[in-house]
Amino acid sequence: MKTCPICRGGGHVRLPVYRDVSAFVSKDILMGATSVEEAYRTYPCPECRGQQAAEERVHVIYAEEVIRNGSMYTDDIRNHVAHGLAHASARKMLADGLIEIREEKRGDDLVFLSRIGVVSPRMVATIERRAFDAMTKFLGSVRQKAAEAIAVWGSAYTGNEGMISKGQAMDFVDEAFNRHIIEVQLSLEDAP
Repeated sequence: MKTCPICRGGGHVRLPVYRDVSAFVSKDILMGATSVEEAYRTYPCPECRGQQAAEERVHVIYAEEVIRNGSMYTDDIRNHVAHGLAHASARKMLADGLIEIREEKRGDDLVFLSRIGVVSPRMVATIERRAFDAMTKFLGSVRQKAAEAIAVWGSAYTGNEGMISKGQAMDFVDEAFNRHIIEVQLSLEDAP
């Protein structure tokens, strides 16, 4: 897992607060300055935190339409399918409360307004990548804990076929970890 080059994985950065330069001429003036001023302020890391949408606020909605006889495909069918998918997605978003509909009175008119927030596909891909990195970190810590537990095994541990060495057990854990990571990476690459 790659560590952020800005915050080194801390998620925040500290920046100095610059003050006007002052020269104290008298000891009395220096002694009178009793207020403590901050020297630094902490901010979310602009590389890995500041510009990212919060995962819990992002809803990804997929819709699918199948054309049974692909040889009959035309631009009219394509437009019809595109509009159908857009309507299906909008209905789902409205049902999930992702589209805000409100009304207001303007003179004798009643005006309906809709509001929706959108996250770009590039940002969603970034969030999926961050989720994958977090999952990899979590599974890596599970693998480490398994290795620590296996390291203190006594000689009484056996499998269905007989004795299991500590090295074999760790190989099984590593193999399962690596296989799972590859499967998740492939599923992310195949996602629409």
